[in-house]
Amino acid sequence: MLTEKEPVPEFYTSSVALATSIYDVTLQFRVQDPPAAPGQPPTERPVCVVRMSPQHAKMLALILTNAVRDYEARFQTRLPIPPERQAEFGDG
Repeated sequence: MLTEKEPVPEFYTSSVALATSIYDVTLQFRVQDPPAAPGQPPTERPVCVVRMSPQHAKMLALILTNAVRDYEARFQTRLPIPPERQAEFGDG
């Protein structure tokens, strides 16, 4: 358990993998590294894993949805989502 004097780890992530079970939701946050050599695809490596209850995940989804909506309103923009990804998840 972290105390107030211990630094809280910070991570940057560019992708996420999700796994669910009846009891929990697991998010594996990843970062994409450049290709090792020309012509090779970029690689991804995990940077942290977060586990939570499905109830907590549902609340987090609502919180994130509201935060993105508020961001778009505040900065008068619509964050783009590639059409093929948007089709997977609906209107977004």
